[in-house]
Amino acid sequence: MNKRNEARAAGLKSMLAALEKLEAAMQGAVVISDGAIGVVHTGRQNRALFVFAKLITHCMSVAGIIENRTALLDHFSVATLGRAIIDASLMTKYISEPSLTADEWDLRRQVLYLHDLTTRKRFLTALELAGQPRDTGFFEGYAAAKERLKAKIEDLAAKLGHSSDQIKELSSGQKVFVGGSRGAAREAGWDLQEFEFHQSY
Repeated sequence: MNKRNEARAAGLKSMLAALEKLEAAMQGAVVISDGAIGVVHTGRQNRALFVFAKLITHCMSVAGIIENRTALLDHFSVATLGRAIIDASLMTKYISEPSLTADEWDLRRQVLYLHDLTTRKRFLTALELAGQPRDTGFFEGYAAAKERLKAKIEDLAAKLGHSSDQIKELSSGQKVFVGGSRGAAREAGWDLQEFEFHQSY
């Protein structure tokens, strides 16, 4: 066997070993997810379970692509799904962090609501410019909804001791994580260098 074939065989062996680990992790995750069926949960728990189910679906998609073992592996799709898996994992940890106080969770929730609202506005504006009918119901209530969320965020952030600059940033609608994605990764106990590598990939 020449060096090229040896390298290819080693790469395939490594990939299949990683696939086995992924499948084992998926099985465990499905058991956890299935165990939540029929149980009454809080809104926060339901959000975490929804993102967790999304995470499982992303993993199943990757496994489905790799299991075909085609000569031309769809690297772009695997990389895109890999990024989605990282994002969903981080959000699951971020939402379900057990040490949060009620106010800390409420701030996270309101920041997510505001980000969703402003993102939806950009999306619907682009659709309208592309010739789709205007969503008048959304746009009529947008300004008032945004101000309500900003007021809640400013009040909670001030109560929790955030600086004026931090409060301004949190109420901009651009933030997803209160402490930024690095802060969320740090809180989750992840290796920050590895996390930043994947974020820049």
